[in-house]
Amino acid sequence: GSGGSVAWSPAAGLQQPAARYSLGLITADPADIARLPSIRHVLSVGGLPSSTDLSAKMPAVGNQGGEGSCVAWALAYAMRGYEAREDVWSSIAPQTTDPALNFSPSFVYNQLAHGKDTGITIPAALTLLEQKGAATLADMPYVAGQFTTQPPAAAFADAVHYKLSSFGSIAPTDLTSMKAQLAAGIPVLLAIKVYSNLYALKSNQVYTGISGTYEGGHAVSLVGYDDTKQT
Repeated sequence: GSGGSVAWSPAAGLQQPAARYSLGLITADPADIARLPSIRHVLSVGGLPSSTDLSAKMPAVGNQGGEGSCVAWALAYAMRGYEAREDVWSSIAPQTTDPALNFSPSFVYNQLAHGKDTGITIPAALTLLEQKGAATLADMPYVAGQFTTQPPAAAFADAVHYKLSSFGSIAPTDLTSMKAQLAAGIPVLLAIKVYSNLYALKSNQVYTGISGTYEGGHAVSLVGYDDTKQT
């Protein structure tokens, strides 16, 4: 869900996934995107730092395995988890694997999947987090492939304490606003098209362009930028 090639070190509520990796972003209706509040930053020259990196404050990188739950991973587990670490969980070690201190992708994905592992849209996930909140892995563990399991009553009761209060959209070409959000300490949820050459990308490499087979849509959490690493 949140990207990167790392050794598997699961939180107690995460089951180690199979070797197959899935995507899971369904392209949203343009009308749904248009209804999201627009975020746009107008900055003076030199108004942004040359780099910023929020990764040390993010939850530990997880793995969606063979389930199309990337939107729930990027949004609920990674981004909502980061926000909680900046607020109600500010005293914890950011990359703790305690299931009571990490949000469940299944709580979001399973409610929106309607019994089919075919992915979900970003607006649908945002609406669910706004209306129902986010449950922890202690309330609803993540097991790749068990997408028909619905949250227990305790998960709903706890989730209301972690509702999403606000969100908005940034135009895909508005890099200034994306960087401004990141520089302000706010991760950005990114929808991308994945081609097969992305799977060969190594740590610290710069992705220079698409090639190979189109694999599908994917949601990732954008946690930083570095102007010195460009092509």
